[in-house]
Amino acid sequence: MLSFLGLSDNALVQQGYPLMWLATAISIALAVAAAILLKLYTNQSIRKFLSLGSGIGSVALTTNFFLFVLLSLGYAD
Repeated sequence: MLSFLGLSDNALVQQGYPLMWLATAISIALAVAAAILLKLYTNQSIRKFLSLGSGIGSVALTTNFFLFVLLSLGYAD
């Protein structure tokens, strides 16, 4: 997928470690934000938490859909 986007020429991206650390940092930041929003337990914080969860879910569904399309077209194995 990275070569399709033209990012595989970078030596750091080929190793995979920077992407792994970036994904880990994003996951930790989202988890901390969700924990803070649930700890506050106000009407506004609950709405923000639901919005955060809905956004993550929609990104996951969209990624799943595109992976399914790429697999069915034969571009990803």
